[in-house]
Amino acid sequence: MSESGKAVFLSYASQDAEAAKRICEALRAAGVEVWFDQNELVGGDAWDQKIRKQIGSCALFVPIISANTQARAEGYFRLEWRLADKRTELMGKSKAFLLPVSIDDTRDSEADVPDSFLAVQWTKLRGGEATPAFVARVQKLLDGGTSSRESASRPPLPEWEVGRPRPAQRARWPWIAGALAVLAAGYVVFTTLRRPPGDAAPALNSPEGTPQKSAAPAVLDLKVAEARALIAKALPLHENLGGATRSDFELAGDLFKRALELAPLDAEVWAHYSWFCMNFSGIGLDRTPEREAEAKRAADRAYKLDPALPMARMAWANYYRRQETTRPEAIRILAALAEEQPQNSSVLRIYALALDAAGRAEEARQAYERATATPGGDARAWAQLGDWHYRHGDPAAAWTAYQRSLEVKPVPRVLLGVARLQMSELGDLAAAQLTLQRVPGEFMQEEQAIGTAAVLALWQRKPEEVLRLLSAFPRDYLEAGNYRNLSAAKSTLIGMAQWLAGKPDLARLEWAEALRVIERRLETRRSVLELHWDRTLLLAMLGRKSEAEAALKLYLQVRLGSSVPANPTDSPLKALIHAWSGELDAAFAALGDRKVTPWLRYSPEWEPLRADPRFQALLAKADASAAASPSAPLLAPPSPPPVDSKSIAVLPFANHSDDKESGYFADGVHEDVLTNLAKISQLKVIARTSVMEYRATTKKIPQIARELGVAYLLEGSVRRAGNRVRVVCQLIDGRTGQHVLAPDPFDRDLADIFAIQSEIAQGIAAKLQAVLAPTEKATLERAPTANLVAYELYLQAREIWDRSPDQRAGEEQARPFLERAVRLDPNFAMAWQGLGYLHLRAYFRYDQSESRRLLAKHAIEKARELDPRDGVIFALQTNYCIDVRDLPRARQLAAQLEREHPSLAVTWHVLARLSIRDDNIRAALEYYRRARSLDPRNVAVLESLTTSLATARRYEEVQVVLRDAGDLVEKATQLLWSRTVLPYYATGSTREMDELAGRLAPDAARGDARALSLLTGFASIRGDAAELVRLWEQHGSTITVSGGDGTFTVAVALLIQGQPERARILLEKERARYRERLASRPDNIENWFYLAATHAVLGDKEGTAAVKREMLAANPGLTRRGLWRYEECMLFAWLGDKDAALADLAERLDEGPAPGATIVLRCGLRFRPLQGDPRFEAMLADPKNNAPFF
Repeated sequence: MSESGKAVFLSYASQDAEAAKRICEALRAAGVEVWFDQNELVGGDAWDQKIRKQIGSCALFVPIISANTQARAEGYFRLEWRLADKRTELMGKSKAFLLPVSIDDTRDSEADVPDSFLAVQWTKLRGGEATPAFVARVQKLLDGGTSSRESASRPPLPEWEVGRPRPAQRARWPWIAGALAVLAAGYVVFTTLRRPPGDAAPALNSPEGTPQKSAAPAVLDLKVAEARALIAKALPLHENLGGATRSDFELAGDLFKRALELAPLDAEVWAHYSWFCMNFSGIGLDRTPEREAEAKRAADRAYKLDPALPMARMAWANYYRRQETTRPEAIRILAALAEEQPQNSSVLRIYALALDAAGRAEEARQAYERATATPGGDARAWAQLGDWHYRHGDPAAAWTAYQRSLEVKPVPRVLLGVARLQMSELGDLAAAQLTLQRVPGEFMQEEQAIGTAAVLALWQRKPEEVLRLLSAFPRDYLEAGNYRNLSAAKSTLIGMAQWLAGKPDLARLEWAEALRVIERRLETRRSVLELHWDRTLLLAMLGRKSEAEAALKLYLQVRLGSSVPANPTDSPLKALIHAWSGELDAAFAALGDRKVTPWLRYSPEWEPLRADPRFQALLAKADASAAASPSAPLLAPPSPPPVDSKSIAVLPFANHSDDKESGYFADGVHEDVLTNLAKISQLKVIARTSVMEYRATTKKIPQIARELGVAYLLEGSVRRAGNRVRVVCQLIDGRTGQHVLAPDPFDRDLADIFAIQSEIAQGIAAKLQAVLAPTEKATLERAPTANLVAYELYLQAREIWDRSPDQRAGEEQARPFLERAVRLDPNFAMAWQGLGYLHLRAYFRYDQSESRRLLAKHAIEKARELDPRDGVIFALQTNYCIDVRDLPRARQLAAQLEREHPSLAVTWHVLARLSIRDDNIRAALEYYRRARSLDPRNVAVLESLTTSLATARRYEEVQVVLRDAGDLVEKATQLLWSRTVLPYYATGSTREMDELAGRLAPDAARGDARALSLLTGFASIRGDAAELVRLWEQHGSTITVSGGDGTFTVAVALLIQGQPERARILLEKERARYRERLASRPDNIENWFYLAATHAVLGDKEGTAAVKREMLAANPGLTRRGLWRYEECMLFAWLGDKDAALADLAERLDEGPAPGATIVLRCGLRFRPLQGDPRFEAMLADPKNNAPFF
């Protein structure tokens, strides 16, 4: 910090950098020192420590709040906000520190910000345009003027108004106003356990048997009020049991310490302190005898001070419910509280725990279920109900409860519970790995998360991952909370990792240290069963057999009491003692017919037996038994969503004409009926692309309805003879297969075909009770053209471009048909739309000339002019604006498209494309999901959705989408790619790629383009330069690489293989190709990157810089946000500037997820210059860069 000690820290999302810069410049122009890190980002710990230091010492903290911060539930700016929020905990009310700024229409009442931000006045500076009044206010606050809290009570200047009701004029005596404010805050916080308004507390016998009434004073003194205000701050820190970290509890502990010093005679304070101590112990963060004693002392103190106070009663019962002698009284108190406050989920949850401990399991379950039914559907109650089911041997019910908890709120500890179920019950290690990916990166630093991840890595035989996870963990024991069987001494796990790594001497050193840790804990925890198990196992692994057998007897005494057998032979611990002593026959005898659990199958504890054929036979027998007796999966996928009663899919119409070559006409009628139905806003109509695969299908109606997610199906046929046409259709109930509407056949003149289509749509709408708006009815009744020849030409064009195996050839052949159609009827909007569509595809894919763009633009605008209400044409115009990078116009059209045509799948696909261009992957995913619901079998939608989900590291959801896609995965290259590389992205597994490569090898040998694309893609992301070069040498320029430019990637592989001259020749050829492309499309930023990269990979700094200057000159106004994302980092790396590359990578990782997965950066070809650099490896290993981006 500067010597003046008056610096201002600006905190902002990267998307708001320009607005932040404007605020910064305005303040600096007035002589204010501003910390604004836009141009000073460096990666790693140094940068992180710098930011923390600045926030800890700045005079004013200015968080910039916007729609961008609202859209990002995670981001580095949120860590900055949290640090600033925590700093306020130690500040008085008069201290000016926070000065929130809203730069758009985001209101404080809706903002996702820390509570402390809401306690101060907000400033509104639209677009970051700082007013003189704002600058003056900052200067005044820096000079020691009015605090940000005090200024909230004064009439603000108009430009600071953000729509929040203002407090009344400040009172004459500020200390009275301040005291009343604290009293109000304290009162609101403790409503959790207060009596219902107007109800007197019923008399309650204390444990001593004396009925007493609360003696709480009507008016609190100031010290008590201040103490309760501190507790109000501590409460959200320690009550968030599903996500609270150790640092949260430590901060809450500091607040309680100050509160007790202020109000040592207040029962409310003592009761909450006991509750805090029980929480700290309950989730496994502090189970020391000292914490236990504190919980008891505080509960006793609170009850003695005021035994009628609900919170005091609750605290006393919460502590004493765990002891057999006092449990009945605790249950009686909790039962009374549950009657007084039937909507208080905290009371009900503790009541359930007490009942369960008393052996009243069914009553406990009912109490948990009552807690889940309280307003808001308490996530913790669902999680604890899941724990109850798990303890009582019903993991399937536990799974359901955990899923309900996650639906209410995705809580980190619940995710850990799900992962542990997947490990210990299912043995599905890949699923557990995916679940851990959903745990926020910050929480993955907690010991319960580290312990779970370390055990999973051991079971996966990844010793290096175990060592990485545990190397920085500061304590010698990892608590696993409710899953105590996963608790362990850190050295136990490290020793197992060393054993797996082939270093037995190092393993034994670690186990000896672990034994010392366990025995120290047993000195004060003699009844903790898991510690006795661990001691027995460690003695066995250290080869101290006799001591291990004695420890086993002590373990069984703790577990079974007086019924311990004199010589236990069937305990798994007995088997382990024999195994680690080299007595394999005795070990297998002790195992007997024990069920093969995931622990037995995967845990390194059984390593001495693993290579023995008897052990392998045991596993094989279990596998065979499971295969012979298949059953429903233990943890079944969630039920499908309910089907919309007004949803329908129109199956392809059969062609019953004598002229089978006129099938295009039946297809045209089918498409028009479907399009007409889609124009009815109250119907959900599945798009054409998803229903065409059901032509001539043998699938049953209910199966098709399930696959498409609809209530009804429409079947039909068309027969054309001369100028007559006959259309037959029937509406079918998708659940039963029964016909519910079969109107008389439409046997009319061909000129009536449009009327027939309109009548069918309106009849179905009436049957499904969908009300047509007047505009919808008018649209349905309007014929698209009066020229039947033009209509047939349009249908023939559609047939050609739909069915041609060569897309480009088919589109070129179809175009003349449409040109003839619009000459015959210049007002035929559908034909103009088709023509615009084909020209736009040509422009986007292979002809980027200006003349082609103008042809597309003219046809689309003509179609829009002729039929401004048509949603498909509207979507096409929006797509055009996206493709030509007129994004402001695209956003304007997209907003209107969303309002007017929400029932069209293409609407949501277009909105998703625009969101991707705007780098808003969260919105894009939501739009792709909407598109998928209306077009569930559209390969393009599924490919875009899975690619976006993988980019956001939401691997679990990718799995679900691919599972639901079924047989489409094998047909669509991108879906097959996603399914194959997903385990690699999530867990590093290459098995799936190897298996598919083996299947594809014969096709690749024949030069099959699809097989080669997949194989070269696998080689690229795995970093196998030799394999990529081999494929290229065998198949030449025919190969492409999934996820990138093939020839460029081959050149990189040649460089890595030590063949720079061959790489240079290849790159120079590519350079000419990129130049040719950019001549017609200078706005194609991707081609500019590859052009620059042809220089960078050869170390040509000047050539790279020249390309970048040329790009900026060709694209004036291009911001850094419009430049390459991770590609610029790659350029720095190949040019040898690792510092710049790492700084850029740090910033990019904060802005958005890495392409594909961090493993692609760590292992793939393109980032080879950075691989092995400790800073790079640490950045990629950071849990936040591997967790789901949101």
